[in-house]
Amino acid sequence: MAIRKISAIAASNEDAYGGVVSGQGLSYLKELGIDGVGHRRWTPRFRQTESRVSVSVIGVVAAGRVELAWGAQRTALTRGHVYLVPAGCTAAWRQEGKSASSVWVTYSPGPSNPLAALGGPASCGGGIALVACVAELCREYYGRARPGLLARWAGVVDAVARGLAETAGSHGDLENLWQHVAAEPARRWRVAELARMLGVTRQHFCSLCRAQLGRSPMQELLRLRMEHAAALLTATDVPVARVAPQVGYDDPFVFSRAFKTHFARSPLLFRRDHR
Repeated sequence: MAIRKISAIAASNEDAYGGVVSGQGLSYLKELGIDGVGHRRWTPRFRQTESRVSVSVIGVVAAGRVELAWGAQRTALTRGHVYLVPAGCTAAWRQEGKSASSVWVTYSPGPSNPLAALGGPASCGGGIALVACVAELCREYYGRARPGLLARWAGVVDAVARGLAETAGSHGDLENLWQHVAAEPARRWRVAELARMLGVTRQHFCSLCRAQLGRSPMQELLRLRMEHAAALLTATDVPVARVAPQVGYDDPFVFSRAFKTHFARSPLLFRRDHR
């Protein structure tokens, strides 16, 4: 059965079966380099102090709200958010709210580790399929334990987890790309050029932006330009006619219309209201 089809079946029954399945206890996981998979319900106000992880962790918040912290960074994660912590990194977790639960897949260090190239902890969205697949694997392991289905679910869990690791990597690359764009808002950026800079096709680049940002490339470019324009209007006395070219507009009237569409007020009114 195709991975996508199996994931769709699991997604229709997401209530995770609690438990842990170790690679030592299930050879199908060990063969894939997986140290273990599991599901946990976090106790109220649970905190795990900052510690160095010995295995790579790919986890997904199944319910509630969890905070992942590393160094000075804090990331709040809700249902479906993925957290990835490579082996050797230091991180801490904290539950926020009354209850939360998560699933995880851990990989042993080695050449097949999907987080080997990840420089540090990361997060992304789109993890519900992994919640469902881990639930099905645990349910089968603690239930009828049919070898054929265990092998198949182990393969699906591995494929989905590796897909999330790849997405997180591309998310980091995408974030770096848009930071570069934000530093040059006056440049005449083109979607094809941005795709080449990321090393993907134009179609794939547009899909990545939609999936990870919820916006098209041009919508994201517009957002960055308008935010830069708003900062100039708020913090400086630069005339609107001179703000326009600094955010990629030759015509101040076209810029003013775009700004008003974005912020629901003209540049002059925006400046007045934010002084």
